[in-house]
Amino acid sequence: MVRDTGVIAITGNFEVTVEKLVYGGDGLARLDGRVVFAPFCLPGERIRAAAEREKPGLVRARTLEVLEAAPERVDAGCEYFGRCGGCHYQHAPYEYQLAAKRAILEEELHRLAHTVPPQEIEVVAAEPWGYRNRAQFHLEDGRLGYHEARSHRVWGIAHCPIASPRVNQAIGALNQMMHEGRWPRFVRTLEVFTDERQVQLNVLETALDLYAGVGLFSLALARRFRKVTAVESGGGAVRDLRFNAERAGFSRLQAEQATAEAFLEKLHSPPDFLLMDPPRTGAGKAMVARLCELKPRAVVIVACDPATLARDLAGLIAGGYHTARMALVDLFPQTFHLETVVRLER
Repeated sequence: MVRDTGVIAITGNFEVTVEKLVYGGDGLARLDGRVVFAPFCLPGERIRAAAEREKPGLVRARTLEVLEAAPERVDAGCEYFGRCGGCHYQHAPYEYQLAAKRAILEEELHRLAHTVPPQEIEVVAAEPWGYRNRAQFHLEDGRLGYHEARSHRVWGIAHCPIASPRVNQAIGALNQMMHEGRWPRFVRTLEVFTDERQVQLNVLETALDLYAGVGLFSLALARRFRKVTAVESGGGAVRDLRFNAERAGFSRLQAEQATAEAFLEKLHSPPDFLLMDPPRTGAGKAMVARLCELKPRAVVIVACDPATLARDLAGLIAGGYHTARMALVDLFPQTFHLETVVRLER
């Protein structure tokens, strides 16, 4: 271990013993006074893990190997388990899962609500396999599947044991259709729903409008995307934006009063499409760095200063984007002012 600005950073693999399961699917262990969260493990197991993210008092880790398995551990029912992020408990019998979930519920009630739960919490359960008649799939580089555990990368699948028979038929058909020339390449997320007689496909796409003002671009985006979030720091502008959205009948447009920087800091998953019209000073290094972390598939910048635009573009290109299209819009003839619209893609 290496001391770094007062916090001990874990530089290699380490071994811990799992104490219990916690809400979110992880097992909880302790290392040198810090709490360790690691997935795909059971209480009582000795595991070898590697730190992924650290902060004071907390380590989020990746389970590398189970050194001493709990007697309750079973073989997972899915070949993708452990890489796909869709399931968390396939390595435990179903009755064990139910008991663990009940214990987690009791602990959360004690800890957060200071409430003593009933002595007997009724558990309602059904078939643990083939039950899911609604599923959301992501598409990336010719793969259809779920996000990998703790990642936004897509883990391709050919079937899903917790999905219903008709959903699995849809997975097979979609995998074949994706490689046909007529497949719409803009589709990044699909929701499949079935009553086991008919199958319904919904194309989900989300858009984010930063520095939205009163909604000039947000309203246009709401005509094309299922969900649009408009972010604006000015209270008066947000009130006008909400009024404009209501008048236009766009219930799927949500206005958030916050700075773009604060909103992105709390954002955990990227939108399919991000548009930003920053001030003349540009987005800045911190915003560009955060965008490169989130990795939205497409970014459009509307800029009124070519110098700050060039600086922002340099950071985005270094972070994995390329310029797909650029247009100069001359809104002010006879003056030096110019507007530039740039579309970037990963």
